[in-house]
Amino acid sequence: MATLSFSLWGARIKPGFKSRLMNEGAAANVVIGALDARGMVVDSSGDDHIVSELAAGTGGSFFHHSNDLEGGLKRLASPQEDFYLRKLSLKGIQPDGVFHPLQVKVNQRGMPVQAR
Repeated sequence: MATLSFSLWGARIKPGFKSRLMNEGAAANVVIGALDARGMVVDSSGDDHIVSELAAGTGGSFFHHSNDLEGGLKRLASPQEDFYLRKLSLKGIQPDGVFHPLQVKVNQRGMPVQAR
């Protein structure tokens, strides 16, 4: 597995960049896992919102608001143990180049769901 590290804290994101990054990431089978190395933060000024959306939008996870950085790194680096793969057919749908959210629900309490 290849990894790429970068920092978005305090960065200004151009309009459309986030959806483009998620679309291109999904097409390339890229999963973004992020860790906020600041630990417990009193005022994050909304910076973590962008990173959280990028991680969730690519099927990854965002570890934040914790001083257990070792645990966060282990969680991000460990592969999923079990998963179900569902495919959505878009026959007859014209692509418009825009990210459209898809909601997935399960009927089992406590079951984490990640969709992309």
